[in-house]
Amino acid sequence: MGLTLDELKKRVYEEAEKIDDWKLYIHLRRLKIRRLTPNLRTFHILKVLIAMRRLHLPINSNTVTWIFPNEHNLFNKLHNLGDKHLIILKRKERTYEWILNEELLGDFL
Repeated sequence: MGLTLDELKKRVYEEAEKIDDWKLYIHLRRLKIRRLTPNLRTFHILKVLIAMRRLHLPINSNTVTWIFPNEHNLFNKLHNLGDKHLIILKRKERTYEWILNEELLGDFL
């Protein structure tokens, strides 16, 4: 039997919590990525995107808005992660899809 949507969302957040904030922060600092600290919401979004990738979930506009239903400026925050080359935007016909940059985040995927 499969998971319900609420159980799946809970599993994504549990997987994101397994990612050590400081290991990810230090890794990003070594890559010269600044202004992305563990206390920022954008950092949390990055952790959830990594968790979604680990669980083999698609990272597109539908799933991201489902995971973060009340997030203000969500697409601006995703754009900021794209500016830092952490995620890559792939435009689909009726949706956006993001791919995590494996060269930069390979240790966490």
